[in-house]
Amino acid sequence: MTLLGTREDWCSVQQRVQRLRAFGAADKHPHLHEWCSLLTPLLENFTDAFTAFSPTTPNSQRQREIRDFFSRICHRESFGSGPSYISGWLVAFCAFNKDGEWQLQQPQDSFRKYPMAIGDAGCLVAPLRPVPALSLRVDSSDIPNGYVEVDVKINDNGMEFDGVMVAGLAGYKVLGEQKDTVQPHAAWWIFTKAEGAEEDEGGFLFGTGAGGRWR
Repeated sequence: MTLLGTREDWCSVQQRVQRLRAFGAADKHPHLHEWCSLLTPLLENFTDAFTAFSPTTPNSQRQREIRDFFSRICHRESFGSGPSYISGWLVAFCAFNKDGEWQLQQPQDSFRKYPMAIGDAGCLVAPLRPVPALSLRVDSSDIPNGYVEVDVKINDNGMEFDGVMVAGLAGYKVLGEQKDTVQPHAAWWIFTKAEGAEEDEGGFLFGTGAGGRWR
C-alpha cells in the first residue's frame, strides 16, 4: 500500500470533508453527517501514516494501528446462491447510490464488524483503533460507479452541441516490475448527444486517459 501525494494533501481533504457538514443540519440531513463521521477516521489514518512511519518522528504504537487499519480495507462475504456483501472501511466510499440514497447496512452478526481480522487462535480480533465503517456493509451489486456525468453545452467555433461530460475513476493501471501493483486511473470524456438517439448513443469528441489526450 502506497499513499500518493503529501500529508498536506490529505489534510486538505480532511478539512473539505468537515465543510460538508455545513450543507445541512444533522436533523435534516443525518446521512450527510454520518458519512462525514465515517470518512473522518479514515483520513486521520491516511494523514498519520506520513508521520508515524517517518524516520524523524516514528511512532511504533501508531504504526501498529495503521497496519491494522490497512488490513481491513475490504472483505467479500458470499452466501451461496444468496446475496454477497462487501465489508471493510472501503464501504465508506459506497455510502450513496447513483440517486443519492443511503445504502449501507448493519450486518446481522458481529463477525462482519471486523473483516479480515481473525487471530492466530481463530478468535475475532477487534480493531486497535475504532473505525465506524467496519460495522457496515454494502450489497456487492450496489457498489456505485466511480464516475459522474453532467450535461454540457459545447461551442465549437460557433457551432453548438448538446453533450455529456463523464469524469472519475475509469479503470486502473498495472504497475511494478513484477506487475503486482494496481493503481486507480482517473480520466474524463465528452460526448455529443445525438438528437433522437437512445441514451447510450452519441458521438465521442475528446477526453484524457491512459494514452494521453484524444480527439
